[in-house]
Amino acid sequence: MSEAIVKRKIITTRTVAVKLRSDWSDEKYEPFVILLAGPAGSGKSSFIEALGNDKSLGI
Repeated sequence: MSEAIVKRKIITTRTVAVKLRSDWSDEKYEPFVILLAGPAGSGKSSFIEALGNDKSLGI
């Protein structure tokens, strides 16, 4: 049985960043939720760290 490999591009239209919630108090923002789902080892945490470019978040 062959497995299909699906590749998708992520296209952003704005600057992408990750901030601690405590840093949001003085900023106006439009809230939204992004759900990342997948099996262990699929790269969910690596994806978040790559967006934020900050390993100190402890993800």
